[in-house]
Amino acid sequence: MWQVGKRQLAKFPLLEGVAKLRRTNIRPTHIVSPELCDDILQRLGPYPTQPQSCDIIDINPGPGLWSSKFHDYVKPRKHILVESDPGYLPFLKPLLDAPGSRYSLVDWDDTKSRFYPERYIEDGLLPNWEKLKKGDPRLDKPNDTLLILANLGYGRVKPRPGQGSIAFNRLAQFIQNIKEHEGFHSHGSVRMLVWVTDHEKNVFVPRTTTDRRKTSLEAEMVSHIEEVAGDSGESKLFREHSVELRSATRVAQRMAERGVRIPVARRSAIQQEAQDAMTRSHVDFPATSIEIYTDTKFSNRSWRNELLDLEAKFKAGNIREFEEGAMSGMRAPGDKTRPYTRVGQRTQEFLRLRALRYKRKQAAESEKALEGVLREQAAIDELDRAIADGEYEGATRTAKLEELERRTAQHMHQVNTLEKNRQYQEKHYDDDRRAFAQTPPLLMWDRRTAEPLVVQPDEFYPNDTMALLDVRPTVIPTLLTSKEQFTYLNNILTVVFRAHAQPIREHLDNLGPGAAEALLAAVPAISDIRKGGRRNVKHMRSRMLTCEMAEQLAVAWDKWPFKPPLANTISNLITSDDYSPLIKDDEGAAYI
Repeated sequence: MWQVGKRQLAKFPLLEGVAKLRRTNIRPTHIVSPELCDDILQRLGPYPTQPQSCDIIDINPGPGLWSSKFHDYVKPRKHILVESDPGYLPFLKPLLDAPGSRYSLVDWDDTKSRFYPERYIEDGLLPNWEKLKKGDPRLDKPNDTLLILANLGYGRVKPRPGQGSIAFNRLAQFIQNIKEHEGFHSHGSVRMLVWVTDHEKNVFVPRTTTDRRKTSLEAEMVSHIEEVAGDSGESKLFREHSVELRSATRVAQRMAERGVRIPVARRSAIQQEAQDAMTRSHVDFPATSIEIYTDTKFSNRSWRNELLDLEAKFKAGNIREFEEGAMSGMRAPGDKTRPYTRVGQRTQEFLRLRALRYKRKQAAESEKALEGVLREQAAIDELDRAIADGEYEGATRTAKLEELERRTAQHMHQVNTLEKNRQYQEKHYDDDRRAFAQTPPLLMWDRRTAEPLVVQPDEFYPNDTMALLDVRPTVIPTLLTSKEQFTYLNNILTVVFRAHAQPIREHLDNLGPGAAEALLAAVPAISDIRKGGRRNVKHMRSRMLTCEMAEQLAVAWDKWPFKPPLANTISNLITSDDYSPLIKDDEGAAYI
């Protein structure tokens, strides 16, 4: 059994039985906190369907705490528990044997069958299921008669080399099926609430452009994913504090309009700061252009909290500069009566404080230089936007274009004078600012309707931080009209996101001779700042590609008369990636 403390056992009685199960990494992590379940249901709000009007397929319910809470919340017509681990049967039996129970249990060992409707239909569990034909308008409508709950918290199971994790593969396939109207989406779009290990949420709901991958863009094209609960992320914030604050403030306004409240104990520090700021000033932060933020708090520095703590102790007199009994003066030449300081007699805490003060000074100087570069980039973008909006004509437009070209060249020289790590940071900050300033924002994280609840590791067993994702399919108009164009889209994204921080032009060049020139000319949005692009496409990085741009690239490739076979190009280019484009099912078959 996994070790459980007495305090945790007293807090979560369910652990008394769960902790006795045989210790194994194969079991997913399960929620054991009734309070967290209640807070999540409060955060989700009233369920949109009438009682007993939908069925629930519940994959890996484990001890059934979350399942029973959600069952009482939705009051479904039927609740199918898909659990093959016999260790959890004693926990699920009371649910199955209750008078008038709407629960049923299936113990399939075949994990693949759990995520497709065919086995459920064969066993009579979905008697009214009808697979709709291609082109049926009902395919694009929500199917409110079915809801999927799943626990994919296999964070302790290491994936095989070259393969994604269980959670990534299953969730990515679920999203792929939305686009293809396959699987559970063959009778209309189905909502899914899925638990994953916290670190695995980042590719599906990235909080920064650094985490935005091919799968992120594919998810954006067919769904809206919200993080309902998870880690606070305070130690993982890679965006500027001020960008995070503005994002959180907008969400606070949306929550206020809908009457949504997050318990104080479930709020992150940035959420509380946004709530306080909105209460004080009632200021709105419009996203009309590339905005300027000044961040001097170094909130994402690992040493910041330590420095603040040492400064407070020093101010309170709890840190001595010199060791006890050390001489603390300097004597004048020839004066043998005055004591002096010997090297090494300062306390270790003071020496650490002094080192962190120096580090703060260096960081402030470097940050100031970086902020100057970012401010100039924002000014250049404003000029570019004015030119694109047609504010200048004739000779004035020509002069403004020359000014834009000159300032861009000077700016790039300024960027190249920064330290290497600051050059990386400049690209990262610049992309995050641009992503946030778009309308709507590029990242689904910045479009969230409410803040996620902050969870604690001891609310799960074995102790780990989990995240709950709410995957809601959306009907998004598409430019793609053929199966071939969908294939081109998938293949182009595989190449483009191979190194997502590199300029997109470099990746398009790899598709074939003349590909970059032909495709960029056919997709003007990539060079249009008003649509999220950049006039100088050499600085347009792949992670900034919008859904509109991606689809236009696929259509342009389809129409390009000189296109080479993409399959050969991909097989030559793709050797390894953080998130492999190949997903393998349980039989070893691979698909993209």
